[in-house]
Amino acid sequence: MNIVVWWDFNCKAIVSVFTELNKIKDVNIVLISGSMKQNRIEMGWDEQIIKDCTHITLNDEEWIEKSEYFLEKYKDYLHIFNGFYYPERIYDIILLALKRNIKFGIFSEAPSNHYLGVKKGLVAIYHKYLLKIKTKHIANNASFIFCLSGSAPNEISKLENVGWVKEKIIPFGYFPEDILNIKYRNSNSVPNIFCPGNLVKHKGVDVLIKALRIVAKQGGQFHCHIPGKGPEMNYLINLVNKFKLNSMITFYGVLRQSDFEILQKKMDILVAPGRIEPWGIRINEAIQNGQVVIVSDKIG
Repeated sequence: MNIVVWWDFNCKAIVSVFTELNKIKDVNIVLISGSMKQNRIEMGWDEQIIKDCTHITLNDEEWIEKSEYFLEKYKDYLHIFNGFYYPERIYDIILLALKRNIKFGIFSEAPSNHYLGVKKGLVAIYHKYLLKIKTKHIANNASFIFCLSGSAPNEISKLENVGWVKEKIIPFGYFPEDILNIKYRNSNSVPNIFCPGNLVKHKGVDVLIKALRIVAKQGGQFHCHIPGKGPEMNYLINLVNKFKLNSMITFYGVLRQSDFEILQKKMDILVAPGRIEPWGIRINEAIQNGQVVIVSDKIG
């Protein structure tokens, strides 16, 4: 079986997706992706994340021009696109595939609304009334959609609401099948809490810090490790100083991937305290490392 996977930019989430795809007997996979985003490179990610397929990287300037060439070159392959309404350049290539009668499917999380305030209301209106008009022809002509949000009824219904029939919706989780390096923490040691990622408001790191202040006031012992950077970093450091938690919470900034992995293996508990965000690769990595995982009810 010959497959072309179109992914907007290099991302570690691709790894588990390709693990599943490579289970197909006699599969030949071509990955066409955009270049890795700068903030990912700064976190030490390798441009060549996927090594067991033909990987073609297109920069922003050549995306449309060369994508037309590759649609034609691989016109007899099954094409699978990462998204069907966003990112916009993936949407544009799907329209080109439709014109050429190329067989295709979709990888996508169900449409979600991660905004706050007025923008949240506008996005809700867009999803309810306009998105179906924009994407109905894609839903009608695609062979399937792998729902990366899983099999929860509310996620499936979000896709149905924008034009997908249930028969074409295939829940596609990307958890590791085997849990590796199962850990049993020494109960006599101080637990190591891990909260990696971009330090932005919707990640909710300040929520975690405020919760840890309560734990500390009640005599709880812990050490919280926060690698990453972002616009909230100074605010979060000031918050830790204000609560006098400096000896219990450490900020690392951006770590090289090798240093990040060394730190990650020492952790006992991963906390994802997001205000609103999709399921993250860091959660899957923690599960695979045999760590306890705590997430807010706004994750995924």
